[in-house]
Amino acid sequence: MAAGFLLGIWATRCYYKKGGWPGVKKYFILPVLLFLLVDFIAIYFINKYS
Repeated sequence: MAAGFLLGIWATRCYYKKGGWPGVKKYFILPVLLFLLVDFIAIYFINKYS
């Protein structure tokens, strides 16, 4: 939860720094997908081995 919140703040900073959507697309979409993938894998293994 906290990680997602910090990621949101970071993405917002990138958005304003780069001046719009193209910057966000490049610097925000990939980290979010990576974060979701890691999250999904972690939940899968926790459920499998607990």
